[in-house]
This record gives sequence, structure tokens and C-alpha cells, in this order.
Amino acid sequence: MTEEPGIGATCPADAPERLIRYFRESAAGGELPTFSGAAELLGVDVATLGEWKENDPAFARAYAECRAVLADHLLRQGLQKRYDASLVKFLLPSFGVGTDGDEGPDELSVKIEVLEGGIPKNAV
Repeated sequence: MTEEPGIGATCPADAPERLIRYFRESAAGGELPTFSGAAELLGVDVATLGEWKENDPAFARAYAECRAVLADHLLRQGLQKRYDASLVKFLLPSFGVGTDGDEGPDELSVKIEVLEGGIPKNAV
């Protein structure tokens, strides 16, 4: 007896690749990739994707990559004014972008050195 896709289903070997391909192709085509859309493509429900993410390291890596693709897509579409900037600004912290966490510095440090007598020989 074969197992129906859904809760408790084993992650197919090609699922990580298919997940990434869906997200990349959707984003490249200007469409918003979603995990519900990916679940439909894979023939399972969204809860199954979460289960696979918890139990399959390869799928977990693919899932993380898809979250990065989605965050990048939101940012690009927001900057190009195809998506409402306020909505993008609201959504991006859920992907770790623009948070006060360990994602990167929130400020830019600049060193200004005043030189007497002109430009040094090693100036760029």
C-alpha cells in the first residue's frame, strides 16, 4: 500500500530541487512565490512542508534558500515600486531583513581623515 502525500509523508528525493526551482522561476517571472503554491506543486499541504523541513536536512536547506529568494524578491519588487513599499517594509523583518538581530550592522561607519598638504601617495 502506497502512502498518500500529506501529513506523515516521506519527503521525496526531488522535493528540495523542485521547491527551489519553483521559487526561482516564479520570482524570475515577476510572480510572488509562496509556500502554499509550492505545496500545491508538490501535491501536499503546507503543514507537510513544515514536517519535511523539521525531518529532512536537505529539504530544510532548500526551504531556507527559498525564504532568501522570497525576501530578495520582495525587496526588489518594493524598490522597483511594483509592490507597496510599506507592505514590503512590514514583511521583510519576518525574513530576518532589517531586524536588530545578527543579520548585519544597522549603521554605516565612515572614517574621515583631514590631510594637510594635499593628497597622500596611496590615495584611491
